[in-house]
Amino acid sequence: RSHGCLVHEARDGREAVKLSEEMSAPVALLVTDAVLPDMKGLDVAVRFWQRWPGLGTILMSGYVDFTPQPGRIPASANFDFLQKPFGVEEFTKKMRALLERRAAGAGSSPRPPSRPA
Repeated sequence: RSHGCLVHEARDGREAVKLSEEMSAPVALLVTDAVLPDMKGLDVAVRFWQRWPGLGTILMSGYVDFTPQPGRIPASANFDFLQKPFGVEEFTKKMRALLERRAAGAGSSPRPPSRPA
């Protein structure tokens, strides 16, 4: 928020998916933990990618080094992993890189970063 982003928060994966289904404007960035109370963060990301291919996505975790199952992350995914703990500077750097890749045409057609999640 302090970096000029509109942030939508969800308590868990199901709420995030429901929120995304109710949005009329595209999301520019998804930030989720790998381990959520009700579903895996990657499952949330897959649902978002179905609606917005090429969506910038940061999956973070303090518990695991992320190794996705083959074929789980589509080639169009604009995706990065962030190992906890991390600082604001590292997070901001990854966020900007994902948004810049999207604007450069990674994944689906570029959209302005006006509705990050």
